[in-house]
Amino acid sequence: MTLNDVWLLLLYAVSEFCVVYMIIKFYPYFRERFAAGAINQFMLAMLGFMVAYGIKMATAFLIRISYIMQPGDSPIDHALQTYTWTAAQCLTTASLIILAILTHKKRFDVWFYLRRQDRK
Repeated sequence: MTLNDVWLLLLYAVSEFCVVYMIIKFYPYFRERFAAGAINQFMLAMLGFMVAYGIKMATAFLIRISYIMQPGDSPIDHALQTYTWTAAQCLTTASLIILAILTHKKRFDVWFYLRRQDRK
């Protein structure tokens, strides 16, 4: 194990901790918004980005650990890591596209209504 491996594992672990912490802290907001039947599109895209980033950091951590423990590459590990990384990258890219469009249009208060609101 090299110093570079140690630094990468430490950075991946800190990144993973931060993203999990933020998801846990935002959980009450999302629970409240889903219960109310309306959610901010910007926040939903941010949640998608954080989940995808968490998956990518966990995958990167596992890739680094498997490289340290067993320098050989088994086809099953390689396929699992590749497909997990690809799925997380798709969600990351979709979330970033949504965030970029909303930022470009300066539309930060766009809401999805999950059910019809009662009008008085």
